[in-house]
Amino acid sequence: MIDESIYRFLKVVLLSSLFIFISSCDLNHDEKVCKVGNEVLYEEDLSLIQNVFYANLDPTQAREMAIQHWIQQKQIALEIQDTQAGTKEINEVIAAQDLARLNLFELENKYIKAHLDSLIHEDEIQAFYMKHRDDYRTQTYIVRALYIQIPDSVARELKVEDYYLLKNDKDIEEIKKIGNLYATNFYYEEDSWIFFDDLIRGIQISDEDREKLIKDKKSIIIYGEETYFINILDYKVKSVSSPLESEKEKIRNDILKQKISQLRNDAKDIILKQIDEKFPVTYF
Repeated sequence: MIDESIYRFLKVVLLSSLFIFISSCDLNHDEKVCKVGNEVLYEEDLSLIQNVFYANLDPTQAREMAIQHWIQQKQIALEIQDTQAGTKEINEVIAAQDLARLNLFELENKYIKAHLDSLIHEDEIQAFYMKHRDDYRTQTYIVRALYIQIPDSVARELKVEDYYLLKNDKDIEEIKKIGNLYATNFYYEEDSWIFFDDLIRGIQISDEDREKLIKDKKSIIIYGEETYFINILDYKVKSVSSPLESEKEKIRNDILKQKISQLRNDAKDIILKQIDEKFPVTYF
């Protein structure tokens, strides 16, 4: 059995050790890392620099980079204090104002997050689209063209491939006759324009082939049970309103941006008034 005096001694030692351990944990952030002049870098400040500037690096590398970051800052500050003290004071005033703007911006963000109604209703989207319709436009092609869809066996028998390029008046007459009598679908209006997407509706053409076909004013034959003959005679680029359905997500984002902008316009005055009341000024 342990003597009572020894027990009390061991208890004191144990509690003292525990206190030292806890104290060392609490003071860990106040441990000194290095010193430049009279400026000391503490672990707590070093940890903050690491998290802000070097969070994506390996911890060991981040620590070294953060230390060098702090050292260089302090060395620059000491040098300008030695050589251009007046300039340093001016820079500090400017930096303080920049910091105030940055802090106010963060307070505005907090205000916006708390007050932003991010739910956008369908009627809002419709109204916004109608009001700003000119902002939702897309470029499309209109063409003068020949389009003929015809059963493959008929196309071969009537030698449509020989005529669809419309090299002369005879070709034009033959194509009109074939198109009107035998084609499943036929379009040829020499002096009229049609949207290219309407012309080829239902035909699978890659975007690359589509561009080449239009801009190079070329022709194409697409074979299958039904053969398609397309001959682009001329084209124009036309600006048209995009369909509402294809613009909904963009409109939703634009409405949110507008709401955020309106809130930010209000936030500055509201925040400055609140902090003026919260932190009153005493003049001397």
